[in-house]
Amino acid sequence: GPINDIPTVMQHPQVQARQMVQIIQRPDGKDVPQLGPVAKYSATPARIYRHPPALGEHSQEILRQYFNLADHEIEELILDKVIA
Repeated sequence: GPINDIPTVMQHPQVQARQMVQIIQRPDGKDVPQLGPVAKYSATPARIYRHPPALGEHSQEILRQYFNLADHEIEELILDKVIA
């Protein structure tokens, strides 16, 4: 059979029928296509609850929580352009 690229797969009739692609709006207003939940349940339909994160959106939170960096250390990383 054919080997499809991503744009072709996203437009495939089976993918469309199963609503596998969902359009999510980011806070900046841009629509972003996302793969929807694979499991389909009639009584409890699944959905995407959050937009995909922007580049660096959670960097500071992760550095604080998991690496115990202080604010001044994070500021240095931003000034040195290590993180966004």
